[in-house]
Amino acid sequence: MNRTDTETTASENTADTMAPKTKTVILGEPIQRGETTIREVTLRKPCVRDLKGVPLAKLMNVETDTLMQLITRTSTPTLLAHELDAMSVGDFFALTTEAMGFFVPPEATTTA
Repeated sequence: MNRTDTETTASENTADTMAPKTKTVILGEPIQRGETTIREVTLRKPCVRDLKGVPLAKLMNVETDTLMQLITRTSTPTLLAHELDAMSVGDFFALTTEAMGFFVPPEATTTA
C-alpha cells in the first residue's frame, strides 16, 4: 500500500496512543540534592527538539555520554550531569533501558 507520510492506518493510531509517553524509574540508591532526596525519576518520550545535537548513531550504540545527554533533557526532576556521573550503575542502567524503550516502534512491542 502506498501512502504519504501524513497518512496513517487505524492500527498505527491505536498503537501510538497506547504507547506510554512517560516512564518512571524507582532509584535503588536515591540522589541527595541539598535538602531534597530524589527517589524516583520520570522520563518523558523525547521529541525531535530533545535530540538536537545528540549524535543518533552514538545513541543507538548506547554510548554512556550520549545517553546522559538525553536523560538530562527528558528527566523529571531534571537530573544534572554530575548526578548521573555519581549514580550507581544499576540505576543508570534502569534509566537507559527505559529511555531506549522510547525508540522501539510500537508495532515491535505488540503481541499477536
